[in-house]
Amino acid sequence: MRRFFKGLAATVLGVICLLPAGCGSRTADGCLVKAKEYADSGEWKEALKQARRAVELEPDNVSGLVFRAVASEKCGERDLALDSALQAVKINPESFAAQYTLGRIYASDPARYADAMNALEQALRLKPDDTNTLVALCNVAVAMRSRQAVPYLLMLKQKPEFAKNPALDNQLGISYVRAGNFNAAKRAFMDACRNSKNNPGMLYNMGVFMDRYTSSKANARGFYKFFLKQTQGKPEYAAARARVEARLRQMN
Repeated sequence: MRRFFKGLAATVLGVICLLPAGCGSRTADGCLVKAKEYADSGEWKEALKQARRAVELEPDNVSGLVFRAVASEKCGERDLALDSALQAVKINPESFAAQYTLGRIYASDPARYADAMNALEQALRLKPDDTNTLVALCNVAVAMRSRQAVPYLLMLKQKPEFAKNPALDNQLGISYVRAGNFNAAKRAFMDACRNSKNNPGMLYNMGVFMDRYTSSKANARGFYKFFLKQTQGKPEYAAARARVEARLRQMN
């Protein structure tokens, strides 16, 4: 799945409630304390051993199951990760950590996007202000080309750290085009150009949008020419430059 936000946390260790150290590894809570210590130092195989032991001691311990899901995923054991998250949700469907973890694991499989949406929507219901959940929902909705993409992207844009994010604006423009709302798409693409300080990719998208979805061919030519100016001497844009140059010849 193409993701447009990559810098956010992918695990939920911070939301699993653990008791202070000193419980002893003969208890589930003690095992989880040790598991977190291993996880914090990047020793995920050892963390998984402790999480497994915690679940053996307390099979209905939701924190243990969620931790086992996260550690299993880190160790490449996706089936165990999914099974652990499913068990956690079954035991306590009102657990944010369980729903978020299940949704995130489902989201790694395009065939399970619908299941991911369901779990992540439950997580957002339980914790409406959680940014990671909202980002995950945006990514899944965009990948599915769901009508829910626009509402979730707009919710994310309300957060101060995303208010002027050009990647979000660009994706919002694409989603508006898919929804047939071309006026809103134009505003979003303009915001993307402005907030990215005329990033070539944003200029290219704006030119293509003006060319295909509006009658403003003069504006399209302007963005195409600006794109060519901004990408002079940049071989990574060679293919796009060739397309733009060919289109400009057709428009003249």
